[in-house]
Amino acid sequence: MSRSVSPALSLRFCLAGLLLPWVAACQFYAPNAPVDPVSTEAVTQAEAARLWQRGPSPIVSASQIRIATGGLPRAEACVDWLDPCWEEKGIVAPAAPAPDLPQLPQVATPAVAQTFRGVLPCLETGDVCVGQQAVLTLFANQAWRARVSAIAPDGSVRDPIPLEGCWTRDPMAPRQFVLRLGNGNLLAQLEATSNNQLRVRGDAGAQGANLDSALRYHLTRQPQVDWLGQAIPAGAQCRPS
Repeated sequence: MSRSVSPALSLRFCLAGLLLPWVAACQFYAPNAPVDPVSTEAVTQAEAARLWQRGPSPIVSASQIRIATGGLPRAEACVDWLDPCWEEKGIVAPAAPAPDLPQLPQVATPAVAQTFRGVLPCLETGDVCVGQQAVLTLFANQAWRARVSAIAPDGSVRDPIPLEGCWTRDPMAPRQFVLRLGNGNLLAQLEATSNNQLRVRGDAGAQGANLDSALRYHLTRQPQVDWLGQAIPAGAQCRPS
């Protein structure tokens, strides 16, 4: 015996069948639906959230951050004294962020001078000197100052001799430097083996330094700048015209 279905129930089933595609569509396009993790939208939201967390004073929520079409602004600053822009552009302050973007973290810039210390071989031969205590300060304006004290065989240290001049960077090898005295004579050739060390190159020795090719003579960067004088030396004569 077949059971009859009331017209009201049939209408209810029919309406449900018509509404199911619309309900599914609403769920798929719901504004709170999770974003595909590999989509451009998800990547953009993740980058905005990361910048939001790093910003010192956020004023809008991450969902409201507008990403500029040309990408996020980057501060053009020398972050390391080994970067040739240290002497070419000087110390550049980070650019101000756009008002509709979170503030980017400040980019560290190198100091206007870098000081190195170490012991180098003696300029003269014989038994009157066993080494030289050297302090070298490079300035961003391409001037340099140094103080060199000879160490006698008995361990005593002689009075320091002040030196100064101009330094240049090899354009083909940015980590190689040449030191020249104020009269233009070559004093030394150095190579940065790291951010914290300068090595005296084996082909240096314009002043007759007795370099042992089997040894590596290094100057180590110091945490504090030693100005070796009252003020930063004028570097106008050191820059190419």
